[in-house]
Amino acid sequence: MTYSVDLSAPAYFNKHSLTVNGKNEDITREDLEIVGLNNDIQDYKSLIDNVARVLLLNSRAM
Repeated sequence: MTYSVDLSAPAYFNKHSLTVNGKNEDITREDLEIVGLNNDIQDYKSLIDNVARVLLLNSRAM
């Protein structure tokens, strides 16, 4: 999940409105798991693990 950004716009304009488990900041793994469970997403824990692993690998490459 992501949101669009206009790099030429002021910072206040680019505040996203995506919510996860009713939150738009300080989203935790528990919040993601609740969304997966509530939306019958199969193998959601593995999906979260895979995304977290890719993010970690990319952050090390920077």
